Amino acid sequence: MTKTTLNSAYIGGDVRAQTFLAGQPTREHLLERASLFANTPTAISVSHILAHHLRSFAEADPTIDQSLQDLSAGAVVVCAGQQPGLFGGPLLGLYKAATVIKLASILKTSGIKAVPLFWNASEDHDFHEANKACFPALPNSQETTLFKLGPRPFPLSLSKQQLTSQDMDAIRTIAEEAGIEDSFLPKQQEDIGSWNTRIMLAQTKGSGLLVCEPHWFSSELVPFRKHLIEKRGDLVSSLLNQTEALADQGFTTPVHFDSARETMLFVSLEQGRTKLLVDQDGFRAGSHQWTKEELLHLLVESPELFSSSVLSRPIAQQFLFPVVSQVAGPTEIGYLAQLMPLFDQLDTQAPLFWPRARFTAIGKRARDLTTTLGISDAALAAGNYQPDLPQDRTTELLTAQIEGSLSQSLSCVDQIKDQELRSKMIDFRRIVMKEWRSTRKEMKRWEKDRRKPITRAVHELMQLLQPRGIPQERLVGVVGLNLDHTQRLLDLVLRILDPMEQEAKLVDLLRNGNND
Repeated sequence: MTKTTLNSAYIGGDVRAQTFLAGQPTREHLLERASLFANTPTAISVSHILAHHLRSFAEADPTIDQSLQDLSAGAVVVCAGQQPGLFGGPLLGLYKAATVIKLASILKTSGIKAVPLFWNASEDHDFHEANKACFPALPNSQETTLFKLGPRPFPLSLSKQQLTSQDMDAIRTIAEEAGIEDSFLPKQQEDIGSWNTRIMLAQTKGSGLLVCEPHWFSSELVPFRKHLIEKRGDLVSSLLNQTEALADQGFTTPVHFDSARETMLFVSLEQGRTKLLVDQDGFRAGSHQWTKEELLHLLVESPELFSSSVLSRPIAQQFLFPVVSQVAGPTEIGYLAQLMPLFDQLDTQAPLFWPRARFTAIGKRARDLTTTLGISDAALAAGNYQPDLPQDRTTELLTAQIEGSLSQSLSCVDQIKDQELRSKMIDFRRIVMKEWRSTRKEMKRWEKDRRKPITRAVHELMQLLQPRGIPQERLVGVVGLNLDHTQRLLDLVLRILDPMEQEAKLVDLLRNGNND
């Protein structure tokens, strides 16, 4: 059976995919799911924790105050999450934020109190994934610049990865070259998680988006993590069965796990964040071992040491908030389907999973290139950057005509009976063909040179829109676009975004007033 991604099938309306994800991304299903959460308000303690941290981050934002009030009053939540990155991470994080803002707005206009929330997944220790910022068009350069910080000795959570003085110097240097405004720069001794939270709040100011980090709720998640430990066997069995069922239907499954030892939790020790595994009659993380009773005691006494895995994180969000819909990228849709049975087993209601918006942002230089190359906006949105120019066959036709004439004119040489004349004509034919081969080589070189500007233009366009062969939204950050205002891109995206439409869209920064 041919394998396919669950995301493609889900967006395409495949009934099998909808069955695995308990619904489909439509207005009707969104409203239906919201009705299931009418009597599941966010715990007062969770609301207070969120309010405390958010008010310590940025200047006053009345829309955030309103969202916090709505949350305390029983509003449902539309959620998205993303691992942090340098300078706020890649564009897809902002596109997820835009999608949850729009979905929350749709619920509000339908008479349902809803707030948008962004889960800044700073508990992850994948520093090598977070450690990048892409600048596709720095001054005096047509090549993509990929900025990285130095390596880290231990796999710490990103909420604990503080920036060193060397990091700050490197960041200031690239920021000055790229013309990045000061609000995007980290503060002294700021960790990567907090840096990202502050940037997301600045980008989305005025939208009512609540941004949170998982470690803020360590104490609140103790009961949930107890369930993970106590029900481990049943949970893993369900994961295996669901993964097999997905494979039987021809769907690829992105997350693979050690079924015999998996707990879906991590523990932060002196050597960094380490996976918690079953070990004989107890549990192990690195060189540390615990009995079940000792581990549960540690969880209660030091909840800040524990963090979720990719499989338990979505359910932790659901444990804390009444998430009616979770916005997710293509890979996330795949592993969310894998863990669907776990929601019921952990006494939570699964949200409706919603594919995030997909955009390609195009500025003045890219627009100039597409105009020169004759590439349509539809082709750009679909990721097709090859020029749609009429092919000039002059050289090809001329070559064929000359070779046909030479072949016909010289074919009679072998029929000459006079030995001396035939010998001279054979020598002449050899000279003519040698000269023709040389001329033909020059013609091909000329043809190649003639197409060089087109080839260079295509290469430059791909560097802008698909740098290093990776879709722009997965690598380029807002800072890499050199916008003159941090909220410009979000404003443009929100203006054209309809979450009910799943196809990719184009954000034309030039046509929307960006003349940089």
